[in-house]
Amino acid sequence: PAVAWTGAAYFVAWADDRERGVRHEDARVVYGRVVDPDGMLGAELRLGDDTLFQTYPQVSTCGTRVLVAWADYVVGAGGVLVTQYRGRILDAGTATPVAAPFLIAAIPGLPPDPPGVACDDGAAAWRIAWTAAGPPSIRQIGTARVSSDGAVTDARTITDRADGGLAPRLARVWGTGGWALSLHAQDTYFGYVTELDGSGTPIGTTLTLTDGSPRIGTFWTSIAASRSAPEVLVLTTLDYDRIGATVLRAVGP
Repeated sequence: PAVAWTGAAYFVAWADDRERGVRHEDARVVYGRVVDPDGMLGAELRLGDDTLFQTYPQVSTCGTRVLVAWADYVVGAGGVLVTQYRGRILDAGTATPVAAPFLIAAIPGLPPDPPGVACDDGAAAWRIAWTAAGPPSIRQIGTARVSSDGAVTDARTITDRADGGLAPRLARVWGTGGWALSLHAQDTYFGYVTELDGSGTPIGTTLTLTDGSPRIGTFWTSIAASRSAPEVLVLTTLDYDRIGATVLRAVGP
């Protein structure tokens, strides 16, 4: 599940299996609802459609809108499964969807990962990142801008790491107009963080989040930005049994 503050309440989204085995064996749908500060539950909303196996929902509020983004799949040519990253935008005040689900990216032949989403407060728009296709490694990182009305622009792959990248997390960096992106590698044990400019283009040096190779590997990262300084805190899950923490200061373009 995922949650974000809307300005007056919380909006929660989750992947629900109630239709699984009824409509289709892979029927999983993203649902959401408002939770008031006093714990009162609003009505359930079926945010997804009938596309199969909707999973990893993420929620982000930006201005007067809420974006719920997730991964699902369709069957492409030759029976190849195509992972889709899609989203739906709601009014933050009423939690009413303002449009149907829309496509952000389609990646043939790769399994889904949670997308990374962060708000650009100044533009009332989001930057979103996902696990894209390589080369040189089979997985890299893609990104796009999503406007408050659901228009997707500037979709592209932004990494070409020899050891790949997956499961991106994003944070908007205070005072720089840029972003911080954390990820972990496809083919090695390491986690990384890199700075992006306002357009989502990597700048500076990609930093390794571990000072040595973990015994098993780096699995998942979380990232949050300060609201008063150009800094981010990145957490890494190491070997499934340790949490690493790194504070980084952004350089800016």
